[in-house]
Amino acid sequence: MSANADVSRLIGSFSGIGTLGILVLMALASLAIIVWFARDGGFAGERERLEGRVAPGIAFLALKAVVVYAISHFELLVGGYPGQYLWLLLIPAANLVAGCIVAARFRQSKPERYARLGRAESVC
Repeated sequence: MSANADVSRLIGSFSGIGTLGILVLMALASLAIIVWFARDGGFAGERERLEGRVAPGIAFLALKAVVVYAISHFELLVGGYPGQYLWLLLIPAANLVAGCIVAARFRQSKPERYARLGRAESVC
C-alpha cells in the first residue's frame, strides 16, 4: 500500500509541475503576440489594436499574476509543506533555459529554417 502512495504523490507532483509549465507558456504566448504585432507593425485600426495589444496585454497580466501566485503557493500544486519541494521549480526553469539555448543555436546555424518556423509553409 505504501508503494501506491509514493506513486500517487509522484504523479501529483509532476502534474503540478506540468500545470505551472502550461501557465508559463500561456503567459509567454500572450507576450509573444504583443511583440509579434509590434515588430510587424500590424496596428492599423482599432480592432487590430484591441486584438494585438489590449487583449493579449490583459491576458499576459492576468496569467502573470496566476503564475506568481502558483509559485508563491507551489505546495498547493505539488503537495507537501510550504517550501518543501521548491527545488522542483528547477525542472520547468531548466527546460525554459534549454529551449532558449537550442533556439539560439538553431537560429545561428540554420537562419533560413529558423525564419520559417511558425509559418504555414513547410520547414523541411
